[in-house]
Amino acid sequence: MLDTMIKEGRVIAVLFYDNNDKKSQKVLEELENIDDECDALGITFVKIDNPEEAVEYGINKVPKLIYFEKGIPTIYEGNLEDEEKLLKWLTDQTSSDQIEDITDEMLDLIIEKMPHVAVLFYDKDDKQDMRILNELENIDDELEKEGIVIVRIDNAAEAKEYGLDHLPALIYFENKIPALYEGDLMNEDEVLEWLLVQKKTATIEEVTDEILVTLINEHEYVVVFFTGPCEPGETCEHTLNALESIDDELDEAGIIFVTTEDTGIAKKYNVKTYPRLVFFRNRDPLHFTGDLDDEDEVLAWITDDETLEIPGKIEEVNVKMLDKILAENDHVVVFFYAEGDKKAQKILNELENIDDECEEKDIDFVKTSDDDIDKEYDLPGLPALAFYRHKFRTIYTGDLMKEEEILEWVIDLHESTADVIESVDRKTLQVLINDVEHLAVFFYDDECESCSDILEELENIDDDSDKHGIQFVKSKDVKLAHETGIFVFPA
Repeated sequence: MLDTMIKEGRVIAVLFYDNNDKKSQKVLEELENIDDECDALGITFVKIDNPEEAVEYGINKVPKLIYFEKGIPTIYEGNLEDEEKLLKWLTDQTSSDQIEDITDEMLDLIIEKMPHVAVLFYDKDDKQDMRILNELENIDDELEKEGIVIVRIDNAAEAKEYGLDHLPALIYFENKIPALYEGDLMNEDEVLEWLLVQKKTATIEEVTDEILVTLINEHEYVVVFFTGPCEPGETCEHTLNALESIDDELDEAGIIFVTTEDTGIAKKYNVKTYPRLVFFRNRDPLHFTGDLDDEDEVLAWITDDETLEIPGKIEEVNVKMLDKILAENDHVVVFFYAEGDKKAQKILNELENIDDECEEKDIDFVKTSDDDIDKEYDLPGLPALAFYRHKFRTIYTGDLMKEEEILEWVIDLHESTADVIESVDRKTLQVLINDVEHLAVFFYDDECESCSDILEELENIDDDSDKHGIQFVKSKDVKLAHETGIFVFPA
């Protein structure tokens, strides 16, 4: 709920507290006294007793208050028991029309939470930097209308992490992917136009070598166009402009596309001639040897199964790519796990032993560790292994360390006849609701004594419903049934 309110750009004051803590209770009582004044300022006051969410926002000790405006967080560092000073601070926040100055921790949080973020890295003690900041203040309102958050940060160490050796510099983040602005920062109209183009059109982002290394290390699929030194009007620029036309298709497949002129990083990946296209799959580079001027050939090569697969390895995929694989392949095994989980790494080492056997049976085997993947795919917990047949899922309930038993289970499912009425999980059902024109869903639960008999009867009409273009599935997801308005089973 909080994330939704933040993404909507609402003005919120959030008190993170502990209901069992006396100081938290005292602060809460004091803040009740200024609730009406906050309403008058257009501030929604909310309280959260959730240690995990507090840590997510960089809070290790409660009570603590964060003010959000346009999705930008500002931590109140004063005394929370002095409601008059807090109210004055909140009033100042709402009346301020400046680009927010943030910390490196808050920058990471904004990039994580907000889809479109422009960041000015500057030095507050530099007069030219401050002049540029004043110019950019003039486009803040236009950016807000377009859904772009703009912030500033005075932190040389953080700038270095992004490969910024000279300040000021502007980086635009779209869904966490950075793009470096290389124009004149004193020309606010040019900056505004560039930011709007980045948001509204398919663009291949220009990145520094530090950003490129980070992207390759942190993302499963990254395509890099190494231009070498490239001046306007040269062949490399024309090729780059033509490749812009396939950026949307790659984005839909969960593949990041960036460009760089940096020759030092290019040499590291054995790039000797320019321009050159290299596809990094789980950090493993593959060079394109076809015609760079034929963007259709480039797209076909990047998205080809043989290109995407790394021989002898279970590929790491993101959610977008997983959705694509499940939509396009009949039989898929997916290992869901949390990044950094030592037990999961041991399991993966065992599962690597059966990847080739699965491939021989034309069964795709992938792994994913995206944030909140268990919620996204409605899993009982992590790690988890699932077999998908035509999008329909079966979760493995045995010992994940016994790869031979898992292989036998996978092959049995692959070769067996599917249930007449397929059982679906929440994620699959949501996909079916969106994709299938006519869908019948039988909701039931384990406590329903008559459900098994009813299912047997319903399976007699499954073939007939298929003939009429009606897909028939069953679900034991009680929560989803409740969300659909069903509280009595079967239905």
